[in-house]
Amino acid sequence: LKSTESSETIGFNYDTYLRKKVVEATSLVKRFRVLNSDSSTKSCDFSLETSASNLNLALQNSLRGRASLCADERDLIIAITLGNKTEMDDGLKEAYSKAGASHLLAVSGLHVGIIILIVECLVGMAIHPKKRPYIFAAVLLAIIWGYAFLTGLAASVVRTSLMYTVYRVAMLLFSKPNPINVVSFTAFAMLVYNPFNIFDLGFQLSFSAVYSILLFGQPLIDKIERLIPEIKLKGRVGQIVSKIRTYTLGSVAISISAQILTTPIILFTFHTLPILSIASSLFSIPLVTVLIPLTFIYYGFFLLSTVLPLLDVVADGVLYITAVVAKSANAIVYYTADISFCTVDRLPFYGYDVAAYIIVFLLIAAYHNYRRLSLLWISASVSIAYFIVATVDGM
Repeated sequence: LKSTESSETIGFNYDTYLRKKVVEATSLVKRFRVLNSDSSTKSCDFSLETSASNLNLALQNSLRGRASLCADERDLIIAITLGNKTEMDDGLKEAYSKAGASHLLAVSGLHVGIIILIVECLVGMAIHPKKRPYIFAAVLLAIIWGYAFLTGLAASVVRTSLMYTVYRVAMLLFSKPNPINVVSFTAFAMLVYNPFNIFDLGFQLSFSAVYSILLFGQPLIDKIERLIPEIKLKGRVGQIVSKIRTYTLGSVAISISAQILTTPIILFTFHTLPILSIASSLFSIPLVTVLIPLTFIYYGFFLLSTVLPLLDVVADGVLYITAVVAKSANAIVYYTADISFCTVDRLPFYGYDVAAYIIVFLLIAAYHNYRRLSLLWISASVSIAYFIVATVDGM
C-alpha cells in the first residue's frame, strides 16, 4: 500500500480527490486469479441498484438502435437524461467546454430543476397541493429520488434532490422557508456526512451557483427590466411578447448571476474563462428545457411499446422531434466554439484572487440588502488592496 499524499496545491489534486472518496492509500495488483465465476447465484439476487442500472442501460440501447438519431444527437440525449458521457465524441465535449456549456452535458441541478417543474405541474393536476400537502410532497419526492436512482445516484443529482427534499419538508413545517437557510442546511449536512466534499469541484460549483442566484438573481432581473423598456401591445400578441420578454430577460439574469460566484472557482481550477458562455446559454438552455421532457415522453412510449408494439411508431415520432432539438443545441454550441475569442486560456488566478473576488461581491450583495454605505467602502478598500497586492506580485 502506498500513501496518496501529494504536495500539489494548484489545479487537480489526486490525493484530495481520493480522500473525498474515502481512499487513503493505493496498491498495484500485478497478478490475480478468479476463484469463482458462477453468475447463477448472483442473478437470483434482487437489487434495486441493479434494476435501476438495467433500466438505464435498456433506455440507452433503445436510443442506440434508432436510425433517426446521429451519434452527436444520441450522445447529447443520453448524457443529459441518463448521465452517461463515456461514449461521447471528444470533439463534441471540447465544443461544449469552449462554449462554456459543459454543465449541460452532466445531469446537474439544472436538469433536475426542469424535471421538478414538470413533475410539479403533472402531480398538481392529480393531487391538490394545498388540500393534500403531505401526499403531494411525498409523491413529488418519490419521483425525484426515483430519477436520482435511475441516473446511478450521480453526486450532482443527489445534491439537488437533497436540497429539494429539505425545501419541501421546510415548506410543510414553516410555510415560507428562507431559501438561503435551506441551501446552507443541505451543504452543512453533506459536509458532516463527508467533510472532503468541500474539495469536490461539483460541490463547489453547485452551491456557489445556487447561492449566487439567490443573492444576485432577482436584483439583476429588476435592473435589466428597468434598463430595457417593455413593448406594450394589446391582445393575445401583447401577452405572448410580454412572456417572451420576461423569459428572455430572466434567462439572461439567471445565467449572469449564476456565474458571479462560480467564475472565480473555474478560473482557479482551470485558469480559463469562457467569455461567450452567457450568450450560448441564452439559446442552449431553452433547447435543453424542451429536450428533457421530450426525451422522457419518448422513454415512456418506448416502455409502453414493449406491451403494445403499435406505440413504437409514436415513440419514433417523438424521437424525431427530439433529434431536431438536440441537433439545434449542438449546432449552437459548435458555432460558439468556432469563434476565436470564445475562451481565454492560461489566466493566472490563485487563492487570494478567489478570496478577494468573493468578498467584494458578497459585500455588494450585503449593501443591496441593508443599504449601509460602510459596506461599499469596505468593498472598495478590499478591491484597492487586492489590486496593489496583484500589481506587486506581478512585478
